[in-house]
Amino acid sequence: MPTRIKTFPCGHKGRGQYCHRCQQEQQQQQEQQQQQESERATQRAWAASFAGRQRNLKDRHGLRAGHPPLNHSDDSFP
Repeated sequence: MPTRIKTFPCGHKGRGQYCHRCQQEQQQQQEQQQQQESERATQRAWAASFAGRQRNLKDRHGLRAGHPPLNHSDDSFP
């Protein structure tokens, strides 16, 4: 006796008990969500590592004491 092709509630057709296409898409979405959550957690941990640090506002341009500022107005700079 040949098997019958069913129309699943999602609109896809097949011979199984459930729509394998929708299940595979759902599984991919779950994996993608888990990956995004882990990336967000990594980003939050990275941002939290800076929470306890204090900024030195006097050194805004990355210059250290004793170092002269760079002068790019001269012609020797490309």
